This record gives sequence, C-alpha cells and structure tokens, in this order.
Amino acid sequence: MSLKTPHERRQTREITLSDRERHYLGLVARGKHPSHIALMTGAKEAEVKDVLEAVRTRLGAANLLNAVSIALLRGLIEQDI
Repeated sequence: MSLKTPHERRQTREITLSDRERHYLGLVARGKHPSHIALMTGAKEAEVKDVLEAVRTRLGAANLLNAVSIALLRGLIEQDI
C-alpha cells in the first residue's frame, strides 16, 4: 500500500500535452483570455474553453492559473523571458 497522498500520486503521473494544448495554455500564461485566443487562432471560443478545461482537469488544477503554474513547474510549457 502506498503512503503517498493523492496530490503526490498525481504529481508523479506522466502527463503530456498536445501541441494545441501547449499553445493555448502558453497563451493563457501570457495573459490572454480564451476569447482572445480564439480570435488569434481562428478557433471557436467554446473549443478553446473546452481544451483549456480538459488540460486543467488532467493536471488536477483548481483553475487556469493553477494549471499554468503546474505546467510551468513540470516543463510542459515554457516561460517567456
């Protein structure tokens, strides 16, 4: 039996993001709203929101800001300098 907490188990699980997921989450990290991401990429706003919600759920994040933090810490997206 594992003594790890659910949070620790979630952090050790391998998570990969598609190019589109990384792109959208990277734009959120740069302060872009889903409606602006939709305009920039030509996608529908509902699609952008669905993709971001799926990423948030897979990362176990409470919200998009938390998802961005987790993705940065895990190296799933890169931080602009």
